[in-house]
Amino acid sequence: MERILTPRGGGRTYAICKYAVKNNCNILVPTQGTAVRCAQDYIKEIARALDVQYYGYSINHQCFVVDLQSRERGEYKVYILVASEFLDHYRELHLENKPLVVDDIDRCFQFMCFPDIQIAACSMVTYDPSEVALTPPTTSQKAPRNECVCDSLI
Repeated sequence: MERILTPRGGGRTYAICKYAVKNNCNILVPTQGTAVRCAQDYIKEIARALDVQYYGYSINHQCFVVDLQSRERGEYKVYILVASEFLDHYRELHLENKPLVVDDIDRCFQFMCFPDIQIAACSMVTYDPSEVALTPPTTSQKAPRNECVCDSLI
C-alpha cells in the first residue's frame, strides 16, 4: 500500500488524485462539497499534465464520476466517493474490483464509524521511523538549505 505522509497543505490530496488517475483507482474523500470539488479539479489538472483526456463528470448514486481516456487504458472512470454518506449507496456500483485510494483517512474513518464522537487518538501502520526521519538534503537533492527532507518520499 502506498502511503502519502505530508503535513496539512503539503499536497496529499493532489498526490492521491494523481495516483488514482495513473492507476485507475476510485477515491474516498471525507465529505461532500469542497473535498469532492477539490479532487475533481485536481483530476482535471492532472489529466492534462499526463496526456489523459478529461471528458467531464457526472453524478451517479450520490458520487461523482469522472470520465477519462488514455492511450494505455482506453476509456475509464474515477469514482469520487464520500465517507460521510451511507456506504450502502455505493453497493450497486460493484466497485470491489477496482482499487480505492483514501484522502484524509483519519477524517474518513471518523465519518464512517463515529460521526458524533471525537476521536482523541489513533494508531496507524506507517514506515519504519528511520525511513520517515527528516534529514538535511544531500547535494543531489534539490531543497533549500534550511529545510530537511524525508528520504522515503524522494
